[in-house]
Amino acid sequence: LALDDPKSLASKLGTKGSVLNDILGYPVEDHIIMIHYYRPRGDDKEAWDNIDLTGFMGQKMQLKLNFLCKDSILAAPLAIEIARCLDLAQQRGEGGVQDQMGLFFKLPQTSGGRKPVHAVPEQQAILDHWLDGKTA
Repeated sequence: LALDDPKSLASKLGTKGSVLNDILGYPVEDHIIMIHYYRPRGDDKEAWDNIDLTGFMGQKMQLKLNFLCKDSILAAPLAIEIARCLDLAQQRGEGGVQDQMGLFFKLPQTSGGRKPVHAVPEQQAILDHWLDGKTA
């Protein structure tokens, strides 16, 4: 398993942690990420998210989310859409890194030294623009 390999785990933690600052536009000093494999759950994934915020009149509040899912079921539709987009790129004669597919990845690869886009609405707009047959 990837999580059993220290290098793979370090890479996964780094990938998950690197995008938050870019999305928010400022450094998040107390962002904590922990990933563990729990064998009895198998393919089931559980994510606990805690968001600290300041509400009305400076009152501290928390938003807590608990997400339970099957990892492979989460990934399957993405894999299908990636395959469909790659097929379309091939039909159009486009090769190499496909920047427009950043929506499907936590840390998208880019071509030409461009900085990756992490904001989902921007990623969706880039993909839609490409699907409409338009280039950057």
